[in-house]
Amino acid sequence: MRELGGPALDELRRALDVATEHHDVGRPNLGDVWAQVSPEHRRPKNVLGLLHVAVAGGATFLDDTTERLEAVRPDGSRVVCAVPWGVFPARPTPPAPQEVTA
Repeated sequence: MRELGGPALDELRRALDVATEHHDVGRPNLGDVWAQVSPEHRRPKNVLGLLHVAVAGGATFLDDTTERLEAVRPDGSRVVCAVPWGVFPARPTPPAPQEVTA
């Protein structure tokens, strides 16, 4: 799908990782993630890709609440996309390594 011009899912997942690390409680919303997407990937198709990543990642969406994400079309014009406001779940903290004593 990516070869046909689909969303840059790897870039969106990377942006989610960065947004999660920088968020004070580890639960970024869609806008937090979009802010971490590199400018060349802030295309309308990636807004849809972000929604895909959010649903697959178990995000919670609020009814009747939207967020506005600005994207840039290939011709350079800007478009504002209204998406449902959603927040990603906290990621489990990996257990601390335990010392092995002999």
